[in-house]
Amino acid sequence: MKRPSLPLPTWTEGRERLRLFGFPLIENIRTFSRATHVSEGLLWRLCRSTSDYYRTVIHEVSSDKSRTLHCPDRRLALVQRWILRRILDRLSPAPYATAYVPEKNIAHHLSPHLGNLYLLVIDIENFFPSIRFDQVRNVFDVIGFPSSGANLLSYICTLDHRLPEGAVTSPSLSNLVFSALDRRIADQASVRNVVYTRYCDDLTFSAEDVRPLLSLRPIIQAMLRKSGFTINKHKTRLGRPGGRRVVCGLAFRGESFGVTRNFKRKVRAMIHNTSLLAPDDESFNRSVRRIRGMASYLHSVDEVRERQLRKYASELGVQL
Repeated sequence: MKRPSLPLPTWTEGRERLRLFGFPLIENIRTFSRATHVSEGLLWRLCRSTSDYYRTVIHEVSSDKSRTLHCPDRRLALVQRWILRRILDRLSPAPYATAYVPEKNIAHHLSPHLGNLYLLVIDIENFFPSIRFDQVRNVFDVIGFPSSGANLLSYICTLDHRLPEGAVTSPSLSNLVFSALDRRIADQASVRNVVYTRYCDDLTFSAEDVRPLLSLRPIIQAMLRKSGFTINKHKTRLGRPGGRRVVCGLAFRGESFGVTRNFKRKVRAMIHNTSLLAPDDESFNRSVRRIRGMASYLHSVDEVRERQLRKYASELGVQL
């Protein structure tokens, strides 16, 4: 289903649009309660005191890097999942978005850039929290929800008037909010014969010549800043032939891409360390599950390395 187009509909037009596309009719807290089968009292509390229903979790990404997640409790998560299933999953973001989209993965982000010599990667800092309440509300406005209904849905999906990293609705909403900007960026890239895709907060551009990328870079940075996004200068980079060309942790090698040597060494070390543990040890089982997850990821992006590591694991007696 295509995303409804601007301008914003009147309430009569909005009701017809909601009916036509099968969206639930949410005008106020009463109709919201009927649709979700959640009491009006709880819905009011979830909207008015949203922060009371979140807990902060620090996720250790590596020994020197962590990520702050804001995880909703069971009651808030239940309503968010309803919004995701009944509303957001029925909408399509711009085609340039490749993360959080059904039947798309990191390979869809990288494949369009194969064959191009130069790569420009622009990283957005604090992507989810950079998206404001009014931008989230605009998504529901455009669908056709009345002002009161759009407000209720937006309160459920935001924390402190920002999109929280950890809410089940945030990935889909981030793509929908960014869709208009995706299209404007793609237009700027297209006139310069530059390929553009986006994977969450990673914007990737590629071309056969470095000059269009150099001219495009300040334009895209200005567009992002105007829309309220901050660029992570440390992760923004230009890849050249003969140099390191890595996007989202995957390295371009000629006409293909795959995991980096560092990633391969890390998985091999995990397999080796796991083989030294007793099979009945819980640490062994936990490590095997983690390695299986990495093998599953490898299957989608680098089947050659996957076969190599599965063979190595088998030789050491670690069954994946």
